[in-house]
Amino acid sequence: MLKKLLGRLRNDTSTNLFGSSERLAELIDALPIEPEHRLIEAGEFLAQLPAQVATLGLFPTLRALAKLDAATREARQALLESYFDSGMRDHVANTLLDNLGNHLELLLAAYALLLGFKPPKPEEFLDKDRAYLARTGARALRIWTLQLRVAHFRYRGVSERAWRQAHELLATLGTCGVLQSPVLAYPGDEKTTPFREYLVAAYLHLAPMGNLDPLQQELLARLLAEQPAFDCLAQPGGLSTHRINLMGAGGPERYQAGELSASGVQAPAGAVWRYLSTARLRSALLKLEAAVRQTQNVPPWLVALPLSREQTQGALAALLAHWGATPPQRRNDRSDQNQQLRAAFGFSMARRFVAASQFARSGRSLRYDIIDPDEMYKAHHLVSVGKDAAPAPVVPEAAPNPMDTLNKLESAGDRSMTENWLQVDVSASGMGVAAPALLPRHAIGALVAIRFVDGLEWRMGLIRRIGRDAQGRPNLGLQTLPWPSFSARLRIAPGEHSQWAAALDDEAGWIDAILISEESGELMLPLGAYHEKMEIDLRSELGLQRICLSRLIERGSDFEWVSFESV
Repeated sequence: MLKKLLGRLRNDTSTNLFGSSERLAELIDALPIEPEHRLIEAGEFLAQLPAQVATLGLFPTLRALAKLDAATREARQALLESYFDSGMRDHVANTLLDNLGNHLELLLAAYALLLGFKPPKPEEFLDKDRAYLARTGARALRIWTLQLRVAHFRYRGVSERAWRQAHELLATLGTCGVLQSPVLAYPGDEKTTPFREYLVAAYLHLAPMGNLDPLQQELLARLLAEQPAFDCLAQPGGLSTHRINLMGAGGPERYQAGELSASGVQAPAGAVWRYLSTARLRSALLKLEAAVRQTQNVPPWLVALPLSREQTQGALAALLAHWGATPPQRRNDRSDQNQQLRAAFGFSMARRFVAASQFARSGRSLRYDIIDPDEMYKAHHLVSVGKDAAPAPVVPEAAPNPMDTLNKLESAGDRSMTENWLQVDVSASGMGVAAPALLPRHAIGALVAIRFVDGLEWRMGLIRRIGRDAQGRPNLGLQTLPWPSFSARLRIAPGEHSQWAAALDDEAGWIDAILISEESGELMLPLGAYHEKMEIDLRSELGLQRICLSRLIERGSDFEWVSFESV
């Protein structure tokens, strides 16, 4: 329907395609209802709008853009919600982000081009024109912020081009005298200003985005959107923690009194610094953390997010630590490395490979052909007559090579589900690795098993940071757990059947587990297995023991990391 309508309107040359409210309304009404298709179809019109300024004039073209923006706003929000509902784990999530990102690129480009045209002098503006420019600026910067959020979902960071684009918008709006003008960006919103919309993105950039998964990033974005004001001073104050050059091509940087810049060099000529502080945000975070802990007065915007309690508390803890009175420091020294690794993902694969390492280092053999069935039959069923033949000399069996055993245990099917990584640095608590590509399974908090290609041990770790280097190549920060680990089995202890049934729906059988190390007193369990103070039997290579689950350390997408005590 839309293509037919577009063709009819193009063939009618009596008026411009966007020249009347009726025509524009007809085009908008013909847009598909389905969110993805609606954004794709609207993109065709957005690409044409900047060329209409010469015919329509600046403000009529801005009004047409505003109507297209408003007509696709709900579709943008629907795509975001679909992305979060998808679990951010498969190609569907990537397709959603691709379509949303392409639409935002077209929408922001149209806003930037139109605002880049030379408008009348500020003193020549009508009041309605001034209000329109302010609303246009607020919308453009909100779209820019959403574009940055989508980039952060993919851990791509913010490019110099993006910061330069925003700062050019600020300069234009400042020249027009509307940068600080209060305005309703969209119907039903609270009043805002173009500069406040910019500060939302600037403060978002102050967070440790590489340590937050997309849902936790969304928590922060919504928290910032609810803030009534942000600290932004022309001169540094006693609580200033960051600063940003409004004439530069970069984001906020850490500030300490007396510093020239983050790089220690003289600031560029013409720099316009604004000083930011996270102190006010820390207060908001502490208030929210108390509400979540006490499950009272939790704001509706947080309730609406599909976040687990652990995810929420983890995000708040990370933000509070990062925005503390002193900047976070690396706890352990790192040394550069350059070693090949193999990596597997999830509880089931981790246990399978830990069991393979355990068997290989035991020195046992996988051979089943040591005993010849024919020789066994002759020995037990045939009677020898005459002089016995001399016994054949015993040839001792060669000790099995543990590495060969491990390679046999790691089937081709298992290997197809692993990745090749490069360890780039290491510390006492973890390591940094370079991955060939960033995939949905590379998630903050994901359980991984890793092995050096020439090593015997599969070790466990958790992804704690995701980022990219200067060339855009993915890198991951891992917390490594103690080793060697042991495959284990758990069984309900007598008298605990009701608790076990509630925990796992299994009253009698054994379940898989991983004993993290002999001395750790910690287990990895499948998701849903933990029940506080439940007594169970733990069987591993170390023997059988009765234990009591004492504390849930962390819950992931398919595992529970718990501590236990001997009974």
